[in-house]
Amino acid sequence: MVRKKVTKKGVKKKSEPIKAEKKFEYHDDAPIIVKLLSIFNYVNGSLWALIGLIFIFAANEIVSYVLQVAPELFVGYESGGLVSILIIGGIILVLFAVLYFFVGMGLWRLKPWARIVSIILSTIGVIGTIYSMIINFAPTQFLNIIIDGFIVGYLLFSKEAKEAFKKNKKLIK
Repeated sequence: MVRKKVTKKGVKKKSEPIKAEKKFEYHDDAPIIVKLLSIFNYVNGSLWALIGLIFIFAANEIVSYVLQVAPELFVGYESGGLVSILIIGGIILVLFAVLYFFVGMGLWRLKPWARIVSIILSTIGVIGTIYSMIINFAPTQFLNIIIDGFIVGYLLFSKEAKEAFKKNKKLIK
């Protein structure tokens, strides 16, 4: 029921409060592969966070163990410097984990920026893996190239993915 307010100029309707829009959007029409890529980013982010936190909180133990097992690898290095490197590396990994969580959330909600960031991260992954294969070959690196290559190819060239992100972009405007 809308209450009317009487003023000198006449009867005026009292405005109703504006309802807040849903903050979280869920898209049931998102392609299943995009949802799987979102989940993949969540899992990837979780693994990076776990490794980063291990580096941060167990840096002393890791360095002392490595120095006991293979001291010839770090001749001339002080253990304090190695601990600092591990802690800084752990912080960087945790930051990457946060990035992967946001990209996963953005892909789930069909945000166009998440598609672009995912393409960039996967392209960097392909280039990094190829470089790594040149330096030190390992057959398992083919799996990285296949996964990252699929992500780039699907998000860049799939009509289904392009349409889903484009449709969501129009809904936002």
